[in-house]
Amino acid sequence: MQIEGPSQWTIIVNPASAGGKALRAWNTAAAALRNAEIDFRILWTQKRGDATELAQAAIREGAKRILAVGGDGTNHEVVNGIMRQNSVPSTDILYGLWPVGTGNDWIKTYRLPTDTQALVQMIKGEQSQLQDIGQVSYELEGIRRSRFFVNILGMAYDGNVVYEVEQSLANGGKMSRLVYLQATFRSLLRYQTPQTEVRINGDRLRDR
Repeated sequence: MQIEGPSQWTIIVNPASAGGKALRAWNTAAAALRNAEIDFRILWTQKRGDATELAQAAIREGAKRILAVGGDGTNHEVVNGIMRQNSVPSTDILYGLWPVGTGNDWIKTYRLPTDTQALVQMIKGEQSQLQDIGQVSYELEGIRRSRFFVNILGMAYDGNVVYEVEQSLANGGKMSRLVYLQATFRSLLRYQTPQTEVRINGDRLRDR
């Protein structure tokens, strides 16, 4: 992996995002970026977790400008790559998202544009703002783990909806708003609140 110049953007593309729409959207985006004379190189994801590893590797090789092309899942993975690397402070990285996912919640929070030309101008002008990043620690299958999150953290019922979505995708479904709505209703019928303990700043809250 070779970084050609300090102004070059490393673009991590998830071609499977939004049921494959990301690949078609990227063809349009690439043409617009070239017309604007924005220097970039492309890294493609092939499976879950690739975006995290690609971001880490790119930063180790000197990348300071990273653009993800995908949805909230791709966004989440790239942010974890930026935060998990220890080559440079995370505040040295200029990061952006070209939104082509189903929900695109993060860009709505910041009211980022979805129009191609507006996105290109934002990237070319390197408009940015500093954002806080959250971190959650948890246990899964007896192993202590942690994840960074850039937008929201969902637990309990919200997490069960995601589980139902993943079960649908594992059984051959394709990600869509309908799949998410179906998972929401299944969770309403099936989910039972467990006994939970939440620790915040030394306080413990126990409840269902």
